[in-house]
Order: sequence, then structure tokens, then C-alpha cells
Amino acid sequence: MRRAHLLSCLALGMLGLLPGRATAQAPEAASAETGTETDGAGAGAEAARGDEARSRKPTRFSWLYCDDGTDRSQGWLRHFADEEGDHRVYDLNCDVGWHKPIYILPYTYSRDYEGDATEVLFQVSAKLRPTGLPLYFAYSQRSFWALYDESDSRPFRETVYNPEVFWRWFPRQAPPSGLSWGADLGYEHESNGQELPDSRSWDRLYVAPFIERGGTAAQLKVWFRFPEDRKEDELDARGDDNPDIERHYGYAEFNLYRRIGDRRRIHLMLRGNPSSGHGAIQLAHDWRIGGGDLFWHAYLWHGYGESLTDYNDSVTRVGVGFSMAR
Repeated sequence: MRRAHLLSCLALGMLGLLPGRATAQAPEAASAETGTETDGAGAGAEAARGDEARSRKPTRFSWLYCDDGTDRSQGWLRHFADEEGDHRVYDLNCDVGWHKPIYILPYTYSRDYEGDATEVLFQVSAKLRPTGLPLYFAYSQRSFWALYDESDSRPFRETVYNPEVFWRWFPRQAPPSGLSWGADLGYEHESNGQELPDSRSWDRLYVAPFIERGGTAAQLKVWFRFPEDRKEDELDARGDDNPDIERHYGYAEFNLYRRIGDRRRIHLMLRGNPSSGHGAIQLAHDWRIGGGDLFWHAYLWHGYGESLTDYNDSVTRVGVGFSMAR
């Protein structure tokens, strides 16, 4: 539990680096008033400032600087899809961006958690590329909150902590016809920070090739779990808290994203172990509320491992709520 708490604090400290929304640059406002002539002047001034900034970078340590050419005058927020619909799920952006979906479900229903045990489910997630290398640090946290259980002081049943570090590879040659492909190679830790015998955790290496074109993106994530010693006693802090987790999770996960215009997106996740017949399916549907960065979010889960406590128990759950732009 102490290790999970430390990882959580470090990750939240990293997320504290989120830059605020900056004021739009003056050349943009000027160009709206004076037309194409000012557009040219503003663009020239912007290019000159960019050249000046690049000239101050020591070439010997150029890999320390992350400059992908993105206009950050409107802040760091990664939009779900802009007016042209060219948002990508997988990119090499230098700033802080979404990693896994961010959502809150104020009401969910499951036969395993109903009545006073009805839960609020929410997840936060972000990634950061701090240097010119395509190396990312990411953190995700998913919580199951029994908000409506007033008699038991509205407890959090479980929070899953998930720090990661990964290298994102893209081919050197630009792909044709808007096609984008590559792979992530990384390490991640998952734990629920609870006391024995309810403690759950595991560590794994993964490789996750992906492909994206237009409004469709797909990823296959394959992992190798670091082995742990078996426990003689479930109250022993040393050893494996969940030795059969791969029986229920399997060894791979498939994610499919499909964007429909600039207002809707569907996300499908599949994983499983053919030898045991266990696995899980998750289906999410987001649609934009008005013209902002908030979305309605519909959620369906069926199978094993929705939470680490339930890694060996099949749960079916539906929920409705809100998600943020990704």
C-alpha cells in the first residue's frame, strides 16, 4: 500500500505541471481585422520569433527540447476532434495530453453493486513528453465510490493506481494517404493500495502496435508480466497477491476507436484468455454537448477485471455520465 501511495503522489505531482491556458497571440486577432496583408505580416513575425527561439537552443543538447511546431496559444487541451476532424488518438505532441479516457459516471448499475452499494465510477489520465525524445510518462487512476452508501460513510471501495513509462515509435518516412502507424513499448504498474488480504498489484512490459487513418484507430497491446514468488500465507506481504490474474485478463488487449464526425466517438475494448474462456468487453459512446469540450458518456462493461479486486470475478455494469475531450 505504501508503494502505491508513493507512486500516486509522484504522479499527481507530475500532473501539477499542467500549464494554464495562455492568451491568444496578437497576430491572430490582428489578422481577423486587417485581412490577408496582416496575415502575412503576422506569420512572418511568428516565424522570426520561432527562428530566434531555435537559435538559442544548444545544438549539442537539442534532444532535450521538445518542439513539434504546435500552436499552443490556446493552451494544452487536446480536443476530441476539431472542425476539420483531423484529431489523432496517437501522436507525438510535446505538451501534456490525454492518455486513457477521462470520465465520470455519477450513476452506474450492476447486480454486484446495487442499492446502497451503487457506485460512482470515474477515471483520470494524462501523459507528458518532457524532452525531444519520444519518451512519455503517464499516470491513470480509476476509482469506485459508493457515494450513495450513507450508512457506511460513503466509502471508496477501490482505487486503481496505474503509472506508466513508454517509448512511442513512428516510421521515419511519412505514411501515404493520411495513414499513421507505429508502436508503443513500455512498462506499467497497477495496484489498488489496499491492506492484505485485499491488496492487488502487478507489473508488466508491453508492446502495442497501432494504426490510424481518418476517423478510425486500432491498437493491439501485448504484455509480459513480471513473475512473483507464490505466497505461503495470504497475509504475507511478500509474494504474489494475484497469481492467476492472466487466467482472467489474458495476455493481450485490443482497442478500436471510431470517430463519427466531430461530435461522436465509439470505443471498443476486447481482451481474453482462450484457454480459460475468461476475458472482458468494454463499450463506450461519447457525444459532444453543444460546442464545448464536454461529452455525454455511455458505458458498458462485461467480464473480468473491471477493478483489481474483481480480477477473478465477472461483473456486468452499465453507466451514464460525462467525459472530457481527448
